[in-house]
Amino acid sequence: MAIGIRNFFRLAADQVITSNAVLANLTGFVIPVAVGQIVSGRVRGVFDVGATGGVQMQLVRPGAGDVNVNLILANTVTPATIFGVNLTGALFTNALAVAGTHFFDLEFSAVIATAGNLSFQMAQATSDVLSLTVQQGTFMDVVIL
Repeated sequence: MAIGIRNFFRLAADQVITSNAVLANLTGFVIPVAVGQIVSGRVRGVFDVGATGGVQMQLVRPGAGDVNVNLILANTVTPATIFGVNLTGALFTNALAVAGTHFFDLEFSAVIATAGNLSFQMAQATSDVLSLTVQQGTFMDVVIL
């Protein structure tokens, strides 16, 4: 992946997650990175929660290294905004037991300590037969500095 080039990834179709609380990559949201690279980017999207499954999401990077992840999760059904600041790259989980459409905006920067892949993953917080649907158009925009 070339340094200084903007890399843009977009879901071409809805990605449906049903009865599954195991994190999985959003389709195509995987970027190879090398040791010592500094990566900066944003993941922004819209998703539907069927009922009580909630949502979990994580920016996954190879190895340790410095990272800063800022997340805004907007509950648009019972209006509320949830903010998360994560300096470890740990998993973000929210029960979000409100059926409806919600959105998130995640900004990140990381220093890569181990070569591998940087990816963005989502799943239901608890396994539920009512689907979590990540909507078409959700995107990841990344620059390797």
